Amino acid sequence: MVQVNFQAPKGYIATPLEHAAAAFLMPMLMEGTMEKDKATIANFVARHGSFLQQGETVDAFLLNLTTTPTALPQMLPLFAEIVSTPAFTEESFLRQKKLRQQELLLREANPTFLAGRALEKMLFGEGYAYILESDHIDKLQLHHLVDLYKKRGWYPGVVTVSGKVTEAMVADLKRELAILPKVEKPPYVFPPPRPSEEKRCTIPKAGAQSSLALAMPTINWRHPDYFAFIFLHYILGGPSLSSRLMQRVREKDARTYGIASHIERRLHATVFLIKAQVKKGYAKETCEAIFGEIKALQEVPLSPQELQSQQEALRGYLIGLCDNKGALAKVVTSLALCKIKN
Repeated sequence: MVQVNFQAPKGYIATPLEHAAAAFLMPMLMEGTMEKDKATIANFVARHGSFLQQGETVDAFLLNLTTTPTALPQMLPLFAEIVSTPAFTEESFLRQKKLRQQELLLREANPTFLAGRALEKMLFGEGYAYILESDHIDKLQLHHLVDLYKKRGWYPGVVTVSGKVTEAMVADLKRELAILPKVEKPPYVFPPPRPSEEKRCTIPKAGAQSSLALAMPTINWRHPDYFAFIFLHYILGGPSLSSRLMQRVREKDARTYGIASHIERRLHATVFLIKAQVKKGYAKETCEAIFGEIKALQEVPLSPQELQSQQEALRGYLIGLCDNKGALAKVVTSLALCKIKN
């Protein structure tokens, strides 16, 4: 099989309305082109034993193709056509709008989703561009989507190809993608300011456990200490059972089945998160334990033994992320999107 992973940076997203338009863009591309409707595209992909998936991250649009080497010459023109000549019909837009409104209503019934949105508002403010609410979808019109598509541009994005690939296939890919709409360089929004004071929010919910989420804006990949910060995060609350938070809150205090830290990698506003489900009534004590472990990392140097052990564990974790050509291609694509060379 051959995998083609295409990522294009979203560029400047200044308002929640623009974020809503960006959230609609990739599903709308799959609704049809100027020459092919949605059903025709689906039948063509299935007939060639292929899979075509769209998606998005906070900062990038994604289009991934999985196909056979023999079907690749037929699939590449379709791949480029979907991105370069979308139909953007009113009918498909209204259908996608109803689907997204229903999806958001379901998510808003989830206290964890509500807590996450409240957390973002506390971190970045009420008008933060990446906070999506139902009234933003209500206000969205088809021309907002078309305007975003026209100013966004697609090429050069970042493309990786993995699997049984020949030089001729790569040449075909370059030729097909060269027809995509171009922009010189999409502008980027500046990171928002950090909160000036500690903020807390409690969302009551019946149940046997409490959900904790602690967060702060932090450095992103542009900062020279970013990779050192990744290692520090791995020691504090990475996926290993040997992380300090797992050893303290789970193994010693027995207050949770799992606790972990996360780095939400965003081009504009990277966020450091610590999340856990803890026994009801132990939220305050767990927070104190978390802050205690953070303080210990600040004040007490790592022992040579812990440093070596965590380095080996992190190395194994990274190897696991790249255990096949497709996974490695996705990592390389993300690194290239962020212009990280080493």
